[in-house]
Amino acid sequence: MRFHILISLMLSSQTKDAITSQAVTNLHTTLPGGLTAESLAHAPAEQVMDCINKVGFWRRKTDYIQEAAKRLLERPGDQRGDVPDTLEELCKLRGVGPKMAFLALQCAWDM
Repeated sequence: MRFHILISLMLSSQTKDAITSQAVTNLHTTLPGGLTAESLAHAPAEQVMDCINKVGFWRRKTDYIQEAAKRLLERPGDQRGDVPDTLEELCKLRGVGPKMAFLALQCAWDM
């Protein structure tokens, strides 16, 4: 669930909520196994673009969310594929700034 929250936040910038929601639903129903770090990291960029092409700056965000998924899969041990629980680690993801990181901590980690 935390991964869904992070991806939703990353897609939401410059996009209406209904469009963001539909894009996340598209990813969840289209990617094999649903919307996970693993499925997003290994999906063809074209497939991801098709799912989110109504979102503002969708080409750039395709790169950002796929890169974030790959970086999360590089995390060690039990953290593999999970969303970081610190502001510093979240801000290391391209496309995530302090405001988005604070929202992710609040929504994904209840901090």
